[in-house]
Amino acid sequence: MLEFRNHIDLSGDAPEPNAAWSLYSGARDYGKFMLEMLNEHGHLSPESFGEMVKPQNQATASILWGLGWGIPEKDQNVIWHWGDNGGYRSLAAMDIKTKDGACIFCNSYGGIDLSIDFLDSITDSSFWPDVAEFIEGAEE
Repeated sequence: MLEFRNHIDLSGDAPEPNAAWSLYSGARDYGKFMLEMLNEHGHLSPESFGEMVKPQNQATASILWGLGWGIPEKDQNVIWHWGDNGGYRSLAAMDIKTKDGACIFCNSYGGIDLSIDFLDSITDSSFWPDVAEFIEGAEE
């Protein structure tokens, strides 16, 4: 378990906050964001939301990438994103068709593995190993 962090860490590869890698949030607020995306499409126009959740490029053989979201090749209704801030790990996933979703925030270096195992156990989806492999490769 990691120590409680009550400040923004400006050292390392991200010396200043920026949209690409410095989001600091808790599960409750991120869950609200996810509900807003599912129910109100983030107040984006239908065209903008459609572009955000549409595959924009092929990240790996089994993972597509939208505008900020990973998209499993096997189920393109699902969008997901992960975070890694110095051992604080998170994984969020939403099915934009069924409006099911989960956000898991952990204060452990094993948080992504735990999240993948949990989501694999509660869904009938077969793409979680693909997501895990993508994240593992991105983290190296």
